[in-house]
Amino acid sequence: MGTILLLVRWITGNALLSSEQSLVKFGILFAIILNCAYGTALIFLSFFMKKINRSNMKNFFEESYSKLSGVANKRFIKIVCYFVQLELWIVQIVVLSTFYQIFFGSNGIYWTFITIGIMVVICYIASIKATQSIALMYSILLFVTLTIIPIYYFILNGSTEVYEGIRLYHPYLLYFKDSSYVPFYIALFIIACCHVLVDLPTWYTISLIEKSKRSIALLITGVIKILISFSLTAILLIAIYQGPFENIEMLLLSYLHIEESNALSYLFAAFCLMSILAPLLVSVKSMRNLNNGESNGLTILFLIGILFSIIFVESIHLLDIIIYFGLIYVALMPLFVMFLFTSLKLPKNIYLYFISLVIFGQGLYYMSNNILLTIFMQLLLGFLSYYFAYKQPNSLERAGKF
Repeated sequence: MGTILLLVRWITGNALLSSEQSLVKFGILFAIILNCAYGTALIFLSFFMKKINRSNMKNFFEESYSKLSGVANKRFIKIVCYFVQLELWIVQIVVLSTFYQIFFGSNGIYWTFITIGIMVVICYIASIKATQSIALMYSILLFVTLTIIPIYYFILNGSTEVYEGIRLYHPYLLYFKDSSYVPFYIALFIIACCHVLVDLPTWYTISLIEKSKRSIALLITGVIKILISFSLTAILLIAIYQGPFENIEMLLLSYLHIEESNALSYLFAAFCLMSILAPLLVSVKSMRNLNNGESNGLTILFLIGILFSIIFVESIHLLDIIIYFGLIYVALMPLFVMFLFTSLKLPKNIYLYFISLVIFGQGLYYMSNNILLTIFMQLLLGFLSYYFAYKQPNSLERAGKF
C-alpha cells in the first residue's frame, strides 16, 4: 500500500511531459528525463531512510519542530509546507482545464471550478481507508491504461508507422542535436531531487508506511516511475505522429482526438482525470494532517492561490512554473539536509536565510538565464550560510537524537 500511495503522489497529470512548449524546445528526450529524474530521486531517498527512520513518525515536519526556536521559525516552516504544494495544484489545474476544454470547449473553466470544489470537499470528508481505496483503484487503472494502449496500438499498426510519422511531421522531437541542453538536464535532475526531499505529501505518505517497509516502498516506486515514463512517451508518440500540432497545450491529451476506439478513449480519459485528482487528494490529506487551529489562515491563503490559478490558467506557462518553484526547492534543500542529518537547533532567524536565498536565486537566473549556475550558487551559499549560522554562539545546542 505504501508504494501505491507514493505512486498516486508522483504519477501526476504529466503536464511538462506533454507540454508543447517544452517538447518543441527540448524534444522527447526531455520528457523521458523528467520522469526518470523524479524516479531516481525517490530511489536515492530510499537509501537514506535507515538514517532518518523513526517508528513513531507521525509527520516529518511536526517532529522537526524540536529543532526550531522562535515563533517566527515555526510559522515559517508551516508556510513552506503549504506553499511548496502550490506547484502541484497549479500544474494539475492547467491540465484539468485543458482536459475540459477538449470536451466542453469554452465552458471548460466552469467545469474546472466545479471539479476542484467538489474534490476538496470529498478530500476533507474521506477517511484514510477511503484514501487508500481510491489510491488502489487508481493504481489498477494506471497499469491497465499504460499497458493496454501501447500494446494494442503497436500490435495493430506497428511501430514503423509511428516512427515514420514522427520523422515526417516532427523530426526535431526525435533527435538530440544541441549539447548546450545538457546543463539544463542536469539542473532538472537536481530540482527533482530537491523537490522529492521537501515534498509534504511524500513525507505524509512515508509516515503511513511501516518503518521496515519504507525503504523498499520508495525504491519500488522510483523504479516504477522510471518504467512508466516510457509507456507515457509511447502514448505521446501515438498522439502526435499523424500530423502537425493543433495548438493543444497538453499534447498527451491529443490522444483523445485521434483514437478511433471509444473504449480506449474512455479508458484514457478516466486515467487522465484520476491522474489529475488523485495527487491532490494526497496533498489535501497531508495539509489536513499538519493543520491545527493556527493554520486556518494559511488554508484560506492557499485556497485563494488556487482560485487565482483557475482564473488565470490560460496565461500560465508550465515550464516557467517548474523553474520558478524549482529554485525554491533548491533553496530549501540545505535546510532540510540539516533537519535530516544533524541534531542541531536552527538559529532564530533561519527564515531570513531562506528568503535571501530565494531572492538571490531568482535574481541570478533572471540576469544570467543559466539555471545550472543558479542552482549550484544557491546550494553553495545555502550550506555555507546555514553552517556559519550553526557556529554562532548559543546556536549549537543539541536537540537530542533525531
